[in-house]
Amino acid sequence: TTDAFNPFDTDGDGPAFAAAGLIASGVTFTGAAGSMTVPSAGKYLIMINHMFAAGGSTNSNITMLLKEGSNVLLTNALRLHSTVDPVEHTMCVIEDLAASDVLTVSYDIASGRCQAELGATFTVIKLQEGQPITGTGRGLGGYGSTYACVVSDQDGAAGSSEINPFDEDNLTGGATFATRASSGITFAPAVGTFTVGEPGLYFIMHNAILTAASDVVVTTKILVNGAIVASSDTAHIDSLPDPLSLTNTAFVELQGNDVVTVLTDANTAVNLAYQAGSHITMFRYFGFFDTFTTLADGLISDDFTINTFSQGNLSTQYDRNIEQVPFKLGIRGAPTLRGSSTVSSVPKLGDKKN
Repeated sequence: TTDAFNPFDTDGDGPAFAAAGLIASGVTFTGAAGSMTVPSAGKYLIMINHMFAAGGSTNSNITMLLKEGSNVLLTNALRLHSTVDPVEHTMCVIEDLAASDVLTVSYDIASGRCQAELGATFTVIKLQEGQPITGTGRGLGGYGSTYACVVSDQDGAAGSSEINPFDEDNLTGGATFATRASSGITFAPAVGTFTVGEPGLYFIMHNAILTAASDVVVTTKILVNGAIVASSDTAHIDSLPDPLSLTNTAFVELQGNDVVTVLTDANTAVNLAYQAGSHITMFRYFGFFDTFTTLADGLISDDFTINTFSQGNLSTQYDRNIEQVPFKLGIRGAPTLRGSSTVSSVPKLGDKKN
């Protein structure tokens, strides 16, 4: 079709979805409307993996819209060349939604024509807010309790060396980023860095929309403290179906105050640039590697209560991935000295405790 359409709307000549392709709990997918309805207010991770083709010997300029009702949450634009279709593009953002908000996707076609391709996916997950480990809190934090999502509202300046798309010096037409969500991760646009406040396992997805003055091989990188943890290696960007997109992801262990950056590089000295709508999303999957630095409550409280084994005294002195450490660690001696590896406090497979 040459008209704007919802690729997930099953009405008329729209797509059909196998029952096995739907996994749902709380969030409701309505096929006749091609929509996702959220059950309650909060922060939601929204990810759409677009698959589309030109459907003929035409080229298409496609603007993909993520909407909440009539409000446009995210706009990404690509050019589809018929000789290299189908093409994939991924959106991954965190949005603050109200109860019963309805999410839809639309393709607006400026020229040529476009059709949805098999394999497209639409994912909506509610994050667990309000549980980061800050101040005197001692909870481990749930899925997505720490997060950041930043979208570039401006095109980037063309360059031939490594580009940090979230450094405001890279933008044209004014330095503008939209921070869609932020909790426990500090975004510094002056240098294009993301600093995590708490340790744990983190998911990172960088969605780049790129233009190139001529054909080029591009590498996108995710770095932690300057060291590469994920690389797209080599992806070809053709100057004819331009702009095109690249997605790079990482799932890494981070410590408190670790710094995340993303870079994009070309194998030749061409003018490579980011387009508006490029974005990055990060969230803490789980605080499995937490180091608890909260001060202990004290061995004896003001009312003379002895707190030897309390969670606020004993447990805060140890690295842990549980709420409370074994009471054995409160009995001082050689086996329970912090850093001692002479005696295990937890039996392993094949072991037994007398």
